Amino acid sequence: MDEHEQCVESQESNVGTNATDTSALQDEANACSPDEQRNVIAAELQRVAETAKSYLPDFCFDMDEAPAANKPKSAQECTARTTVDQFIDLSNDNFDLIDTDADGYMSEDEIDAAVQNPNFSDRNARFVAALKKHQEELEELNDDEIGDENDGISRADIAQFDAIQKQMSEDRNDFAQARKYAVDNFASLDKDSDGHVTEDELDATLEAGGLDAQQIKNIQTLKNLTGDIEEAHDDEVGDENDGFTTSDLDDYWSKEYAPQDNVQLVWGVQGTMDKTQRHAEEATSRDLYPNADDPLRDIVPEAIQQGGIGDCYFNSALSSLAATNPQAIADMINDNGDGTYTVTFPGAPDEPITVTAPSEQELALYSHGTEHGLWAPIMAKAYGQYCQESIFRRGPFNLGGGNVPQEGSDGGSATNAGLSILTGRDVNSDSTAFTSKDDLHESLSSAFREGRPVTAYINNTPFVDRTDAGLPDGHEYSVIGYNEDTKTVTVRNPWGHDEPKNADGTPKDGKDDGVFEMTLDEFHKEFSGVAYAE
Repeated sequence: MDEHEQCVESQESNVGTNATDTSALQDEANACSPDEQRNVIAAELQRVAETAKSYLPDFCFDMDEAPAANKPKSAQECTARTTVDQFIDLSNDNFDLIDTDADGYMSEDEIDAAVQNPNFSDRNARFVAALKKHQEELEELNDDEIGDENDGISRADIAQFDAIQKQMSEDRNDFAQARKYAVDNFASLDKDSDGHVTEDELDATLEAGGLDAQQIKNIQTLKNLTGDIEEAHDDEVGDENDGFTTSDLDDYWSKEYAPQDNVQLVWGVQGTMDKTQRHAEEATSRDLYPNADDPLRDIVPEAIQQGGIGDCYFNSALSSLAATNPQAIADMINDNGDGTYTVTFPGAPDEPITVTAPSEQELALYSHGTEHGLWAPIMAKAYGQYCQESIFRRGPFNLGGGNVPQEGSDGGSATNAGLSILTGRDVNSDSTAFTSKDDLHESLSSAFREGRPVTAYINNTPFVDRTDAGLPDGHEYSVIGYNEDTKTVTVRNPWGHDEPKNADGTPKDGKDDGVFEMTLDEFHKEFSGVAYAE
C-alpha cells in the first residue's frame, strides 16, 4: 500500500464516524492529493445527504449545485429532477447495450428485446421500461432521420430530451400543480356555480382558511394568471372577463407549456420510472408461489394486478377463477426448474405454452408481481404468447400481436376469450339491458353454488369515461362473490385499484384495492353485461 492509498484509507475510516469532529478529517485531507481530497469530501457530502434524507423525507438536497444555491427542494421537484436526470445518465450507460446492431438507434425491436432481458435490473430496468413506454414520443424529438422518425431513439433524441427537461422552470411546475388543483376542486372554487372561477372567488377560498401551504400557493398562482388564463379559450360573449373555465385551464396549458417544452413527456418518463420502481418493490417474491407447500394460499384474486395493456378480459377471468376454483390454476402451471414455466390452458389442452420468468421491466409494464408470487404474471405472459401464435386469437385492434409475449393479448375481446381459455367451457353472456334482476339473481346464485367463474363488463359510452358510480367504462371486471340472501355482489377491478368513490374522492369502502360490494340493483344498473362459464 503506497502513501496515497494509506491516506485515502485513513480518511475513509474517519468519514461518518463523528460528524462534529471535522478537524481530523481536514488534517488528513491536507496530506492527500487534490483528487483524493475531492473524492473523500464527495463521499462525505453524499453521506450527509443520505442522512438528511432520513430526517427530512419531504425534502432533498442538490449536492451538485454551488454551495450558495444548495437549498432544500420540494419532494415533487426533487423526484422529477433526480428521476429524469437519472434517465439521461442511464441512457449513456445502456445505449450501446440496447443498440445491438450499432446503427446509432435504439429501435423498436431492440427495445422490445431489452424489455425481456433479465440482465437489466433496478435502475436499468426502470430506464428500459421508460424507453418502451415513451418510444414513439422520444424518437420524434430530434429531426435526425430521412422521412418519418421511425428508426428508433438516437443519442440526439436523448440530448433533446435532456434540453427539454432542463427548460422546465419553476413557473411551469407551479402552474402544472395549480391547474391540477383547480380541475380537481373546480366545484368548490366556483362559489356561484356559473362555470367560471374569478379572482374574488379565489380570495373567498383563501379567506375561508383550512388550506395547506401547497394549496395556498396554487391559489396564488391562479390569481396571478387569471387574466391570461381566461383569455385562452373563447367561451364568453364579448370580452373574456368572467373568470376562467376548465377549458381555459386546458387551453392555457396547451398553448403556453405543453407544445414548446413537451412537459407531459418529461413527467411521463418520470412516472414510468417511478412506477417501475414501485412495482419492483411490491413484487416481494420472485417465487412461483411463496407458500410452496400450499400454493392455494397464494392463488387469490388480489395476486392479479393488470398492467398497461388491454387484457382486462383475461385478468378479470383469472381473478374470478382464483376466487372460485384456485386448484384449477395450480393444475395449469408446471415449474420446469430452469427459470421457465409451462402453462397448459384447459381451452387449448394440446398446446402447452412455455415462457421464461418475467423480467423486472415486464412486471412493470404488464401483469405486475405481488407478494403472492409470479404465478399471475406467468399466466398472463403465457396467454399473450398463445395469442401471438395465431392472428385468429387476437383482438381486432391487435392484429400484429406485438414483439413482447404479453402484447399478444392486448386489444380486448368481444368473445369472452379469457373465460374460455381458462375453463375450456362455453361461455354464456347476458346483456343487463335484456335481463331482469330476478334472472340475474338466479344466474349469479347458480354460478357461485357450482363454483363457476363470472365476469362483468361495462361498454364504452360516448363522451364519458366513467359510469354514474365512477367506474371506468370499456373495461371488464371480476365477480368474486354473491350473497343470495342479501343480494349483494362483490366485484373486483383487475387493476387492483379504482372503485366507487365518495364525493371527496375517497373509496366508499375505505380501501382502494379494487374490491367493492354493490346491491344487485346497483350492479344491474352499472354493468352492461355478465359472462358465466357454463
